[in-house]
Amino acid sequence: LKNRNFDLVVEKSVEVGVSVIVPVISERTVPEIGGKEEKKVERWRAIAEAAAKQSLRPSVPHVEPPVTFREFVSRGHSGLLVCAHPSSEGMTLRSAASAFEGTDAVILVGPEGGFSPAEIALAGSNGFKNVNIGETQMRAETAGIVLPALVIYELMMK
Repeated sequence: LKNRNFDLVVEKSVEVGVSVIVPVISERTVPEIGGKEEKKVERWRAIAEAAAKQSLRPSVPHVEPPVTFREFVSRGHSGLLVCAHPSSEGMTLRSAASAFEGTDAVILVGPEGGFSPAEIALAGSNGFKNVNIGETQMRAETAGIVLPALVIYELMMK
């Protein structure tokens, strides 16, 4: 995300309950962080720690260094695998969550402009379900905060 929008996503997603944050570099990623990864990750970890303290969390979520989209989706994740994609072909979050037994989830939120068709196909071939989270298209930073909150709610309220 541009500017300090990813900082905001780290802070607010920690406050809503995520346990791990992984910055993913996709085809449409705009900011170039080449050479600055270490400083950025250090900053995001400090933000996560402050947000965890603010929200009285017993532990600080882990912030990983950036990885490529291909590397991330190919990791062999378990749990509910969700790829936020504004499309009429996507399923609702409620239907994806209701068909899942468990409480772990991995959520992919795209960059500004969304994921490319090739990335959507790659995510799908690695078990991610395309989820449409509403009639309107959210900004990437909004989706990065709202979607984890919705997933946590859906999985906890079963």
